Amino acid sequence: MGQKPRSHIYPAIDSHVDLLYDLLRRHPDKPLEEIPDAWVSLPKLAEGNVRVIVSAFYCKDAYNGPQAADNLRYLLEYSERNLRGLTTIRSAEALAACLHGTGAPGALFLLENADPLVEFPPLALKRKGFRAVGLTHFGSNRIADGNAVPEPAGLTPTGRELVRELDRLGFAIDTAHLPDPGFWDVVDHFSGHLLSSHSGLR
Repeated sequence: MGQKPRSHIYPAIDSHVDLLYDLLRRHPDKPLEEIPDAWVSLPKLAEGNVRVIVSAFYCKDAYNGPQAADNLRYLLEYSERNLRGLTTIRSAEALAACLHGTGAPGALFLLENADPLVEFPPLALKRKGFRAVGLTHFGSNRIADGNAVPEPAGLTPTGRELVRELDRLGFAIDTAHLPDPGFWDVVDHFSGHLLSSHSGLR
């Protein structure tokens, strides 16, 4: 008998998947469970024994400002229609069940670019299942400068206020896309968990 692939011995977690972004670009009118050949699909996750993904809700810098909250609402509504087939992970127990179970894979929701949270309440985001927030992307927003800004500053006053609120609500902060000044400001104003999902490992 052939030996089972190692992927079936070791369950995997993918720490940053632009699943929603890819669906919107390539398959805007189809739910995930109906697209077996998508860039990331349920059959492909099963084949690789990927039990958990961190699904990024990417708010483009182009929407930064008061209209950013509307963009986030659109992404949330789109995900509710089209991300069926994944279990939303809201607790450590749910994470363990997905990682070690045999049912549907799980998704941890990550907001990438927190500019919408100036108007959209972080508590409402938490109630939608989000547990992690990345503060910036490449450009500047009302929170801080991103990692493509030539001479970046740290957190804005609005950013410091938001970081304290995320801390109070128990969010983790993803420091990906934060240049050094913003990173060290987060360290100074945040007591919760930090992660770097896909950039800035140093």
